[in-house]
Amino acid sequence: MSRLTVRRDEPAPPLGHSARLTDALRASREALSDIQGQLDALLAMVRAPAGRPEPDAADRLRRATKRAGVAMNRLAAI
Repeated sequence: MSRLTVRRDEPAPPLGHSARLTDALRASREALSDIQGQLDALLAMVRAPAGRPEPDAADRLRRATKRAGVAMNRLAAI
């Protein structure tokens, strides 16, 4: 004999919650992609014959990291 367990569906989260989650996920993905791009650019510069990153490369990476931190904190708060 088999048993069947029926679970009631939980109500969907309010639309506002879903939209906030979507926005937070998008922002965190974009911020992390920006960090990856900054790191890729730094690596390419270091591997180049001149081997020197641009003067503001560290500042750009620092800003990208800060944006990623804010985006991840926003995501964690949802």
